[in-house]
Amino acid sequence: MSLEIVAGTMSVLREDEGPVTIVRIDRPDAMNSFDQATVEDLADTLSTAMREPGTEAIVLAGGGDVFCTGADLTTFAAAVQTGQASDVVREVSSTMNEAIMAIVDGDKPVVGRIDGPAAGGGLGLALACDLRIASPQASFTPAFLGVGISPDGGATWWLPRMIGEARARRLILQNETVTAEDADEWGLVSEVVDEDEIAEHTLDVARELAEGPSQAIADAKRHLGAGDELRAHLEAETETTAASADTEDFAEGVEAFLAGREPAFDGGD
Repeated sequence: MSLEIVAGTMSVLREDEGPVTIVRIDRPDAMNSFDQATVEDLADTLSTAMREPGTEAIVLAGGGDVFCTGADLTTFAAAVQTGQASDVVREVSSTMNEAIMAIVDGDKPVVGRIDGPAAGGGLGLALACDLRIASPQASFTPAFLGVGISPDGGATWWLPRMIGEARARRLILQNETVTAEDADEWGLVSEVVDEDEIAEHTLDVARELAEGPSQAIADAKRHLGAGDELRAHLEAETETTAASADTEDFAEGVEAFLAGREPAFDGGD
């Protein structure tokens, strides 16, 4: 096994286990949230792994006991203060779209190891994976409306298709959290595996995929995927997300989140 620190940072780590590449978001002090540099590293790492002939399958994981909690709101807080929230949100969201499309459009199967919370853009990354293996500690939260911003990362695309329209609307509009048990029952994850077994089990599943018929797997992914239609949906989400970043509700949502209190939204522009 080899360990590579991507792009000279400690935020995205890559390990190679034979034909399986493990890509790990590793910002434990920020609950594996991503700033612009991190999401750029993630998109580049996934795209590179997809192109390399030595990689036949990819595991996407988070460091520690969190998968990914989406965008780092401290970055957005600074942008709100300088009047640049819309531009900063658009840039982060657009780059996250590239990471998601690297998973969806790539020929190699991607197995998500969800060993803790997946929230906001982190939920989108999890849903983009071909398979999702969760531990009992995993949870899934849209989180967007909780901070006064429009959903992005494909949440409004995948959730209705995976768990049905009614559940998706309830989850997104009421900002509910889905436990691993419910996610398994609803078909949001492929399986739930004990915490002390998930790392090895996920690697075993990825190895099994890596040993499969690569061209047939690539073809199956292409037929199961959404391609240009999904990309257009992601781009539309990004534009509404960027627009909502200029509202008073978003400013209040970010401030409340960082202060550890409930937001007091007023619907203001």
